[in-house]
Amino acid sequence: MIQGTAQRVDVVIVTAIPLEYAAVLKVDAGAVPGSEWREDRQANGVAMAYRAFEVPKGRPLQVAVAVAPDMATAAALSTLIPLIEKLEPRCIAMCGVCAGRPGKVQLGDVIAAERLYYHDTGKQTREEGKPEKLEQDLRTFNLRPDWKVALERMNAADHFRGQDWLETRPMTTEWRVRRALWAIERGAPEPRREVPFKLHAAPMASGNKVIEDEKIWDRLAAYERETLGLDMEAAAVGAVAHYLHHKRLDAIVMKGVMDFANVGRDDHFKEFAARASAECLIWFLRDHVETPSSAGFDDVLSPGTWKLPQGDAPPSKLLQARFGVVPWHDAGRAELLAELDAWADDVSLPVAAWLLHAEGGVGKTRLAIEWVRRRRERHDIAGFLELRPPSDWLDQLIGHRRPVIMAIDDAESRGDLADRLREVAQLAGSKHRVRVLLLARNDGDWWQSLLTQAPELEPMLTHKPPRRLAPLASKAPDRQKVLEAAVRAFAKHWKLASTPVPNIDLADPLYARVLYLHMAALLAVEAARQASPIRGAPAKLESSAVLPAVLDHEERAWRDPSAKPTDWEGTRKLARQLMVAATLRGGLHDEEEARRVVARLQRREPTDSEEQVLVALRRLYQHPDPNASYLPALEPDLLGEGMVLRLVQERATINEDDWIERTVAADSSELTITTAFTVLGRTSVADRAGARPWITRLLRKDLSQRATLALRAAKVVGTSTVHAVVGDVLAEELEHAGTLAIARAYEKEGIPRPAVSLARVAEWQSRTMLEGASAAGSDDATTLADGARWLSQHGADLSALGQREAALATTQEAVSLYRALAEQSPEAFRPALAGSLNSLGRMQRAMKQHNAALTTTEDAVRCYRALAEQSPEAFLPALASSLNNLGNRLCALGWETALATTQEAVELYRALAERSPEVFLPALTTSLSNLGKMQRAMEQHEAALATTLEAVRLYRALADRSPEAFLPALAGNLTNLGRLLQQLGRGAEGDDAMREAEALKARVEELQRS
Repeated sequence: MIQGTAQRVDVVIVTAIPLEYAAVLKVDAGAVPGSEWREDRQANGVAMAYRAFEVPKGRPLQVAVAVAPDMATAAALSTLIPLIEKLEPRCIAMCGVCAGRPGKVQLGDVIAAERLYYHDTGKQTREEGKPEKLEQDLRTFNLRPDWKVALERMNAADHFRGQDWLETRPMTTEWRVRRALWAIERGAPEPRREVPFKLHAAPMASGNKVIEDEKIWDRLAAYERETLGLDMEAAAVGAVAHYLHHKRLDAIVMKGVMDFANVGRDDHFKEFAARASAECLIWFLRDHVETPSSAGFDDVLSPGTWKLPQGDAPPSKLLQARFGVVPWHDAGRAELLAELDAWADDVSLPVAAWLLHAEGGVGKTRLAIEWVRRRRERHDIAGFLELRPPSDWLDQLIGHRRPVIMAIDDAESRGDLADRLREVAQLAGSKHRVRVLLLARNDGDWWQSLLTQAPELEPMLTHKPPRRLAPLASKAPDRQKVLEAAVRAFAKHWKLASTPVPNIDLADPLYARVLYLHMAALLAVEAARQASPIRGAPAKLESSAVLPAVLDHEERAWRDPSAKPTDWEGTRKLARQLMVAATLRGGLHDEEEARRVVARLQRREPTDSEEQVLVALRRLYQHPDPNASYLPALEPDLLGEGMVLRLVQERATINEDDWIERTVAADSSELTITTAFTVLGRTSVADRAGARPWITRLLRKDLSQRATLALRAAKVVGTSTVHAVVGDVLAEELEHAGTLAIARAYEKEGIPRPAVSLARVAEWQSRTMLEGASAAGSDDATTLADGARWLSQHGADLSALGQREAALATTQEAVSLYRALAEQSPEAFRPALAGSLNSLGRMQRAMKQHNAALTTTEDAVRCYRALAEQSPEAFLPALASSLNNLGNRLCALGWETALATTQEAVELYRALAERSPEVFLPALTTSLSNLGKMQRAMEQHEAALATTLEAVRLYRALADRSPEAFLPALAGNLTNLGRLLQQLGRGAEGDDAMREAEALKARVEELQRS
């Protein structure tokens, strides 16, 4: 934590010495999964730590612990009061060590202060010949009555039985002798423990001196006859709560007995007593300090974590981020978390959304869980947005008048995403502060479609451009640390003393995904646990063997130890089919649905043994979330998709197998069918041939209804040609049986353009819509405009497919039609004419019709210039773009004209980038790069150097945020810079730039390989 960071907490615990503070930091029981104590040294030097603990009801309990700079009341007060003002707790507490009353308590017991008082306040008198006498002015600070009753009911011995820390309780000489005598009398082995651990609720006294005088207990009994504890600071806690009564603070003190205030005492119980008091205190606080849920908060946002159930868990659960078995690794994410915090804390920005994307297994969900946890500790309204929130969900969240932070996982698959974002966007002019963190596998077709279909969301969505989440660890030494931490975590889970770290090639691109490192660690620990070698890795575990080996372990978790070996193969086959069905369907949502799927898979009513397979899987995979499916999809997603791939390959040899149609039947919901298309599309990355028949059969079942669902899935899956199976199959089926109704539905649904995976679908749609417009046979303005629009779009779609001549002819026809329309209604059709001219100019240039391209682009510039004079906000960006295009066209006719045009484009983009840097910096940087090349060609070396340096500086900033998008351009501009510097006689600087360019090119190749 950054030094001095302030946050609100529920409880502040103060300790008097570092040993007591360290004891609190060892308390792990009940902590929020995946959390750790986070230390923070305050500006005044006070050491502090924070952690969140689970409670029976409500949000997690936020606890802060501090250590005072010295013992005694003054130090405790000087530490506690500033923290109350800063952290605004509901409760203040103290734990540590104290002296206990002999004969009433045992060493190591814990005393909870039912009353607190100072034993050395009042009037000191002395009569001649008599000892000094204290006339006590006794004031007690009493514990809440209901808390006293609760303490008296707590059985610490039963609660902590078997815990490791309790087993460290030292044995006194008296106990050892008594234990030995007991064994001799009974002729039996010595018992391990004789004196039970006990929590006492009784008065505790405080004073300003360390006392070694057993007679003190007689004097204390005169004030409070039931006093059992004595220390130097505890009463300060009660006094603070009393005197700051306007803050309505609860207060409690628990201290472990380390001695009896006797002469010659030693400290061998001190460490245990401190730990025992800390464990008891946090146990009590978790159950009795109320952390009521904000109204509607927990119904709308969840922390994203689940508690791992008791018993053996399958590998899939141990690997899920939500169970937090492997602790958070801050080293690779600290800077991004700080950036997220700065974004969230920007008070000048009411609402904003930010997309973080990466392939499966990189750690998106785990990052969001950690950020949400930290923001909850600061008392923000933070969490993961549930799938089906109530209709007034946003009103419930903003009603608390605190910052709202919501994470939306698998954002690309959320059918309600645009609607939810629209609701948030309506708060743009308010005083509310809302942040939406979107998590997805890519920023491809689905993202472009969202921006196209909901342009009103663009300001909120593009304030920060999408960020590709970098690997948690990119270098081998960092990956080694992640791997070792995961090995320790899994070994701890299974209570193994030590486990060898697996021998893997950490430079392998697959290990850039942290999930693969965790899977390799899990396999190593599992091998040590079973005392067996890792399958497929006698010497070195290859990355390609990791996922199959984990899936083997997953399938072994299905096995019933009591079942006959002969029954196992049938059980495994059915269990695999059920888990694949659940994954394809997005879960089997209730028992009825699950039994129906079993019957379809078996083509008959299931037998008792087959139903028992379903029950066993339900028991194994049931989520702690009560709203989860009866049998959820296999997670993490990579495991689920790997299991689907297994079944795809297993059934590939079965001709005309209708398995997928039985699994995703005709009565399935739209969401279920879309999920099936999406999962199969992702699975096809590894096996195109295997997945393709299933996608085809799903689509042919009802093309009129499922064509739109397949389009949604294709947008989710991605843009790369390797992911294009859903788009390819969809295009083939549309050519065979597509209708105008489907094409019109696609207009509403939105096809992102350009999109490699959907290029054929896009061309089919624009062609079909164009045919529909032509068939109308009307020459009214509306019909003609519709025809022009689809002519222009079809030209662009043909161009995307590489059909240049057909694209050129179609676009020329569109331009002619728009010219005629613009003559009749200039205001209505001039923008469309300008756009079609821009497109035509690009096509003519691609066909090497340079003169025609120049004339067309000049025409486009004239149109945009006239439009920008009337509506600069709307058309200046298009004018700048067309000027940039014109500058490139003019290069063939002479540099001077091209230079002036490109300089105008640069100035326009510079002004636009000042107002909207996130949107226009990339275009400004590109135009600067073009300008630098032109200045160099004209031998304006100094001007070219200044321009290229600016381009390099901007490309560096862009590449820091999106390396894959901007590193190639940065490398190219560094090469240009190097050559310029060499021409100017600055050879050493030029060589440095060229070397950096080569290093960046190598990095680009590495990114492309991974």
